[in-house]
Amino acid sequence: MKRALNKVYCLLYAVLAILALGGCMAEPPEKAAREFLTAYYTSDTARYRDCKEKMEKELESAAANGEEQFFKAFEEYDNIFRPLTTEACLEKIFANRLMLKTDELAAELGADVEPEKIELSNRQGEDTVQAYTYEVTFSEKSNLPKETGRISVESGKVSYFEPDKAN
Repeated sequence: MKRALNKVYCLLYAVLAILALGGCMAEPPEKAAREFLTAYYTSDTARYRDCKEKMEKELESAAANGEEQFFKAFEEYDNIFRPLTTEACLEKIFANRLMLKTDELAAELGADVEPEKIELSNRQGEDTVQAYTYEVTFSEKSNLPKETGRISVESGKVSYFEPDKAN
């Protein structure tokens, strides 16, 4: 009887361990890509204005306080993109100031924009990296062209992002 009870407890622990490990696994690559693209192509003109004001104020003191002071202006963008990307991808987005692109466009239009539809096409890739081409469309009233590019996901985070420059 005691031996049978031990088997039941072992089985319960095994099931709990599998469930716990399942919760720690990276999210599906397609979901990670969609979350990133939604964040990237959704604008917030108030956030952009706030960032621009901080940049102007901090740019003056950047020379005296070092580069770190200047990047405090980008803190909100960092909070958005850091959980979605690898460190290398985040560095590229910040170095090229890609994170500002949609907000700058929205500020020019005078209205926030967000994607209406995101399509991913699976490309060839390694087993550990899922690479996609993407197409993002916006509502007709925004009058924005489709955005296309390439995105790769590794271990549940975007590891490569390259919007096409023609759009």
